[in-house]
Amino acid sequence: MRVGGGTIETGVLGSRPVPSPPAPTSPRLVYVAGAHRSGATSLGAVMAGNPGIFFAGELYRIPHPIFEVPDARRLCSCGLAADDCPFWNEVRSRLGSEPGMLQALHRGQLRFESWRWLLRTAWKRARRDPELLDHLARVGRFVRVLSEVSGSPLVLESSYNPVRGWLYRDPATGLDVRFIHLVRDGRNFIASEQHATDPPEAHWRWIRSTPVVVGRWVAYNVLSILLLRPTGRCLRVRYEDFVRSTGTVLSQISRFIGVDLSDVARQVESGAAIPMRHVAAGNRMRLEGAVRLEPHFAETPSLSTGSLVAFWGLAGWLALSLGYRPASSSVPRAPTAESTT
Repeated sequence: MRVGGGTIETGVLGSRPVPSPPAPTSPRLVYVAGAHRSGATSLGAVMAGNPGIFFAGELYRIPHPIFEVPDARRLCSCGLAADDCPFWNEVRSRLGSEPGMLQALHRGQLRFESWRWLLRTAWKRARRDPELLDHLARVGRFVRVLSEVSGSPLVLESSYNPVRGWLYRDPATGLDVRFIHLVRDGRNFIASEQHATDPPEAHWRWIRSTPVVVGRWVAYNVLSILLLRPTGRCLRVRYEDFVRSTGTVLSQISRFIGVDLSDVARQVESGAAIPMRHVAAGNRMRLEGAVRLEPHFAETPSLSTGSLVAFWGLAGWLALSLGYRPASSSVPRAPTAESTT
């Protein structure tokens, strides 16, 4: 598979130069972008098998609803309710000690990280709007607190939203950021959405209709390409490759982020389960407390003829460009991660 980004040697990464990982300084962030339900919980938990990496999960859910809507059913991967988890209580305490920090962080998320406000946010960023810069500083502060409390110099976030990732690019965060564009076969996305359940009072069930689901898969992945690839710090990884050739893909990620993941790769390939630390927001897999990769994670699901026609008709051009094929094998090529220049 082609790999882009990083001053990694040629070979699987291709001949294009990619920037070398910087020397460890203050906290670093690896942001996972792409479409939801792409396997970031598995990838993040495995990478965090290295104690130098803290997998924080979907941080866009903090402070709201994780900190602001008490719910005993909202569990951390440690097994405790998020409200009772010592780790997240310490994080909340440190952030809460700064007057108005949590409220302002949530307000900024709503105001600047939504897709519908992308053009407005881009305009404010170009003008170096003080309100936006303040939000970016708070986001950077949040990541630094996570690094301090976890004791890990690198924080891994899986919020997926490419707009949020694009904001992380700004130097106002004070962070050294790299991006992983995690791609999963769109047919898995359709199958996952079809089995998702919504609250009875939900008025937006149309969002689960196949054409809308396919459109969302295309939008998230295309926007990730457009907003993050130009940084020269974006590595594309196919989830199916990660499951089938874990050692190879982790080796490529290791070189990209400058962290040795060889011990973790050996554990995964031996069939060992990798414990999670404190993931309060993300796939329900986190509630198992550990992750073990299974071959069926990479299988292509069976879909109705109508769903397949909608997928290949609307998103076939993107799926083919990402290496997916109509055959059930889905990814016949060698494992690949593509990094940008």
